[in-house]
Amino acid sequence: MKTISESIKKFILIGLSLFAYKSVLIILAYALNQEQYNIFNQAYYTASILILFGSLGFDIAQTRIPFSKRMIFLFVSVNIIITYFVLHLFSHPFTNYYEIFPIVIYSVFISVGGILNFKLLFDGNYKKYFLILLLLTAMHLMIIPGVIYLHISIFVLLSLCGISWFISAYWLFDKKVSNNTAIIDYYSIGFSAFIINSAVSLGLAA
Repeated sequence: MKTISESIKKFILIGLSLFAYKSVLIILAYALNQEQYNIFNQAYYTASILILFGSLGFDIAQTRIPFSKRMIFLFVSVNIIITYFVLHLFSHPFTNYYEIFPIVIYSVFISVGGILNFKLLFDGNYKKYFLILLLLTAMHLMIIPGVIYLHISIFVLLSLCGISWFISAYWLFDKKVSNNTAIIDYYSIGFSAFIINSAVSLGLAA
């Protein structure tokens, strides 16, 4: 009975953390005017595609072969740059480097943070996982006063949001590194997980 009770608590904790993060999108829809929200939408969903392909299932790979954060940053950055280049060929989402760079920076930090945060969830550190997503929610809410009262670019705010969140959550992340540094194995595990777990996301991205 105690096991069931603990499982329910963990399920509720994870559900609340995910809901809090996604609820930001609803709040922003009411807080920003139409033009501001359209810009945010375009930037956010472009970043979502970059994060999807940038992470490339590395959240699963990190649970099997924990790589250093430096290497994860390298892998994710390469994936995101390639993804944006391909995306640019098809749709030209942005042409201004002052818009492109902040989105890429945001995507890199959110991707790496997401990979490291999933490792905590996999290891059963639900409270840390919840706290990190709560921090992510709070950082995204800071976009509202930044746009409305300080008139800061949404693109700049997104990049600051990603960087600030990662720095704030850094001490909570798992620091373990595996002796196995087989990059091919890491990519192989990650790509397999990406294909299996991202079928719906891939359809939406397409």
